[in-house]
Amino acid sequence: TLVWLGANPLAGALTAATAFSYLFLYTPLKTLTSWCTLVGSLPGAIPPIIGTAAKLGHVDHMGWLLFALLFCWQIPHFMALAVMCRDDYARGGFKVATVDDPSGRSASLWAMAFIIPMIFVAGKIAMTFFEPGYTGQLGGFKSPYLWVSLLAGAWFFKLSLDFALPHRRAEVAKPFFLASILYLPVVLLTLTLNRLF
Repeated sequence: TLVWLGANPLAGALTAATAFSYLFLYTPLKTLTSWCTLVGSLPGAIPPIIGTAAKLGHVDHMGWLLFALLFCWQIPHFMALAVMCRDDYARGGFKVATVDDPSGRSASLWAMAFIIPMIFVAGKIAMTFFEPGYTGQLGGFKSPYLWVSLLAGAWFFKLSLDFALPHRRAEVAKPFFLASILYLPVVLLTLTLNRLF
C-alpha cells in the first residue's frame, strides 16, 4: 500500500506480486518439489524492477537486466547452501535439490547452468548501458564496472567448477557460498560507483 500510494500503481503491483509469489508459491512449494528454488528466485529478483517502476513509471532495460542478474545469482547461491545444510533441509521436510539428490550432482549442475548466464548478464549491463553515447560515462571496455564484474564472475565460476567435482563438493560448498555473498555487493557497488568515472 505504501509503495502503491507513495510511488505509483505499477511499483505497488510489483511489490504485491513479490509478497504473493513468496508467500503463496515459493513457501508451500518448499515441501513439495525441488523446483521451489527456481520459483523462489522470482520474488528475490523483483526489487530492481520495483525500483525502476517507482522512479520511471515503467520498467526499463536496466531494470530487466538487474532482475536477470539477481535471478541467475540466486541459484548458485542457494545450491551451495543446499549442500552445506542438506541434513537440516531434510529434517525440516524441504525438498531442495540436495534432499532429492544427496550426491549434490544436480545442485552443481543447477549452479553451473545459472552462473554462466549471470556472468553474461553482468557484462551485458556494462556493454549496453555504459556506452559513452548512452550515459556520457566511461563505458564498454573502459568501464571499471565491466572489469570488476568479469573478475568477480571468473572467481565465482572457478569455484563453481570445483563445486562440480564430486570429491571436492562438500569442501568447496562453504567458500562457494561465501563467494556468492561477496559477489553481489561487489558487483552492484561497482556498478553504482561507475557513475563517478
